[in-house]
Amino acid sequence: MHLGHDGGDSCRNTQPLATLTIIDVFCIHQILVSFCNCAVGGAAPYVQMLRAGWWPASLKRPRSGFTMRTLQFFLALSLLSKTN
Repeated sequence: MHLGHDGGDSCRNTQPLATLTIIDVFCIHQILVSFCNCAVGGAAPYVQMLRAGWWPASLKRPRSGFTMRTLQFFLALSLLSKTN
């Protein structure tokens, strides 16, 4: 998957491929991702993940993350069902 500039434009100046582990509600995905490496239009890798709808596990060198759907499901479970 190619992460790019704001607005979904793909980037020609990408970093080498990185394997990301993305946790979804129903499964865990291993995805090959190329981050944008532009100095002008590009953003930090964690910002590119947020634009794709993934919450990164770290800010410096994200290698895993959660989908927003998973975080919403966790919030609903913790607030409505009162379970841990």
